[in-house]
Amino acid sequence: MIDWQQVRGLRDEVGEDDFIEIVTLFVEEVEALIVRLRQAGCCQAVEQDLHSLKGSALNLGFSALSALCQRGEASAARGTCSAEMLEGILCCYHTSLQMFLERLAQAGYPTPVYRTPAAGSRQTYPAPLPEASAYP
Repeated sequence: MIDWQQVRGLRDEVGEDDFIEIVTLFVEEVEALIVRLRQAGCCQAVEQDLHSLKGSALNLGFSALSALCQRGEASAARGTCSAEMLEGILCCYHTSLQMFLERLAQAGYPTPVYRTPAAGSRQTYPAPLPEASAYP
């Protein structure tokens, strides 16, 4: 799910402090994007958001998420968006993020704190995963 070589390369390239900032920005951006995806009324909007998520995920080493986004983006470009596809992508994001942050914590990195788009409040990750029944 995670390309740890990409993660190490990014961390080495930008340094530890900037790396944590990148992780925090990634989580904030994806959380905002999730709100947009859930509210998207057309496949064109979904396609654009998945394209953005695909690149961000790949940059941070979330290879499985990036691959799902690529498939979803192609599907949306054909005009075939589905709630099941989006929920699968979101489930992969939450699972990947949990795994990623647990490994960062084991390595002694601080826990990222991010602002949620809906509530505007600050949240700490890792947060509990959504109920398994929330995903197909």
